Amino acid sequence: MLEPKDRQTLLQLLRPPLGCRFDCAIGTTFSLDLMALLTAPLAMAMFDWQDAEGELAGDPSLSGLNPLELLESLRRCADRVHIFCQAGQICVPPAHQRLLTYLEQSVVQVLAPAARQKRRGVFHPKVWVLRYLDGSQTPRYRLLCLTRNLTFDRSWDAVAAFDGIVKDRERGLSVNRPLVQFLEALPGMRIRCHFHNTRNTGLANAYAAVEAGAVSLDASAGGIGGCPFAPAATGNIPTEDLVYMLHRSGISTGVDLDKLLDTSRWLQETLGRPVPGMLLKAGGFPRPAQQAA
Repeated sequence: MLEPKDRQTLLQLLRPPLGCRFDCAIGTTFSLDLMALLTAPLAMAMFDWQDAEGELAGDPSLSGLNPLELLESLRRCADRVHIFCQAGQICVPPAHQRLLTYLEQSVVQVLAPAARQKRRGVFHPKVWVLRYLDGSQTPRYRLLCLTRNLTFDRSWDAVAAFDGIVKDRERGLSVNRPLVQFLEALPGMRIRCHFHNTRNTGLANAYAAVEAGAVSLDASAGGIGGCPFAPAATGNIPTEDLVYMLHRSGISTGVDLDKLLDTSRWLQETLGRPVPGMLLKAGGFPRPAQQAA
């Protein structure tokens, strides 16, 4: 049982088996507290720096365990954790926390299949599936079934934990078919998508996502930004280009395109260099003069 005061027992259940290292994880929850989620990759990062007894392998003040290396370990762990939660049930801290930027790609908001069909239904599973690798790269799996959401709620919780190695993949998939089907269905439930425009396919991907049922798309004014950890990532989808495409496709966004262009124009002047967005350069079509004619 998990004590109401903290999640120490849950974090211990995320610890890799002896002789193994964390590889990746998928978790599901109804409601999600971002600070509670942050404790998972933080713990996994710390596991990389601990010995078998859970003690730090070195003094944090020494060069063998410097803060930058620990942050890099945190980033690697966060990139391999994906949490699916009910759309609209994310608790955001009142003050900005820089470490939360590491979770940008980790959180996926979803709708239950029934809700997509305009019937009553919510996404309510509380399951973790984790994969670890031993020294010979042999996968070891752990399944956690919880009764509490990934929040700081102080109610009692029970956890069922199952560890094992898949010796016969075909038989393993057959025996665990319901779990496999559940995991395979998760990507199809997502409603928020995040694309980069590295190879000029961001808008096409965004339109395909909308056609597939996505209701939220990430973008940035002027198309600025990128990712320091993704090779050659040249920027995000320009928000004004995205809104223009959606409006011209008959999809309402509720966004004032003129004000958005004013924002990108101000951003370009402030940065002192052109922004990647195309609409700011070419303008809309048809142009206002053509519309008046």
